[in-house]
Amino acid sequence: MAAKISTFILTFIINLIVGIILFFALLMAMNGFKSDDAEPGLYVFIGIAAISCVATAVLSLFTCILIQKKFEKSDFISSFISILSFVTINGFVNIIGLIIGLFIAEAKRKGEL
Repeated sequence: MAAKISTFILTFIINLIVGIILFFALLMAMNGFKSDDAEPGLYVFIGIAAISCVATAVLSLFTCILIQKKFEKSDFISSFISILSFVTINGFVNIIGLIIGLFIAEAKRKGEL
């Protein structure tokens, strides 16, 4: 039981840290934008990052349970595989969210949105 809870918590915390780092990267990428133009892109990124953070943490928990039951691996191995895979997936989703946020901010700046 402790392995499942620690898997969820560790995945959530690592995903949160990745999201915060990419949020600051997005802020640096939007350096020349006015606040009215950058705001929708930031909101979209925050929404994508929050949803993917929670979703990948929950999926990591279920994957840990599945690995323990189906493949009869130890708690440490199943937790490690789940955390590593879903942190990587969340990183890719957050990078896609960053790009979408930049596109939305640029469309707003050009007046297309």
